[in-house]
Amino acid sequence: MSDIKGLILAAGFGSRLMPLTADRPKAMVEIFGSPMIQRQIDTMKECNIHDISVVAGYQYEKLQDLNLPLVINKDYDSTNMVWSMMCAREIFDGSADVVMSYGDIVYEKRVLEKLVKTKGNVVVAADSQWERLWNERMDNVLDDAETFKVDASGKLYELGKKPQSIDDIQGQYMGLVKFSSKCHGDLLKFYDNLDDSVEYDGKSFRQMYMTSFIQGLKDSGWIIDIAWTESGWLEVDTVDDLEIYERMHSTGKLGSVYRPSE
Repeated sequence: MSDIKGLILAAGFGSRLMPLTADRPKAMVEIFGSPMIQRQIDTMKECNIHDISVVAGYQYEKLQDLNLPLVINKDYDSTNMVWSMMCAREIFDGSADVVMSYGDIVYEKRVLEKLVKTKGNVVVAADSQWERLWNERMDNVLDDAETFKVDASGKLYELGKKPQSIDDIQGQYMGLVKFSSKCHGDLLKFYDNLDDSVEYDGKSFRQMYMTSFIQGLKDSGWIIDIAWTESGWLEVDTVDDLEIYERMHSTGKLGSVYRPSE
């Protein structure tokens, strides 16, 4: 698994993780004794991804000790994931596939390996057993989950909408995406041609969600491939999430959804 670049989007503040984010970016919040972003970096390196860049913003200086290239999103407090990714657009130069990851997730090596090995210009990692995790995190899984629909050929059809029923969620998008080197030029062209005066799923151009961006690619004719996995990851949105995961870890239940490397 060489000739792949890693890009971790870690510009956010993480208001729902206060007070833990009062003195550090969200991605530096610890889980099982290590910062989330360090767990990601270690996993990427285990998969032979050593060229890793980080998009920083809020308290970016706290990320300097990682000794990785930092790209600063100066507008982190008024923008979202797509904007952050495009702050690092220079790495989309066609020289290598790029694995883009949100900064507030952790994942097992097998999840990243599956993503890297799955062919396609745009490949999203998805959890087919997502309800295992969501049932631990909330009383009603539909409160927070988003649609993830697959077409008859197994490609992504719909992503990121409000589900009407559990049938609208055939998997869970993780915030982990591979963009093949072959598509970089077209990817940047697609972004540059978007109308910055309209809303995307209720958000301004600057605050566009990654799911809206990927859906836009699909709607314009791009094929979005899927790297399926069964569990093997966690997302950390709230202090409650952390407490739930730590409790599961201490009671031996965590292995049903995620096995952290020690």
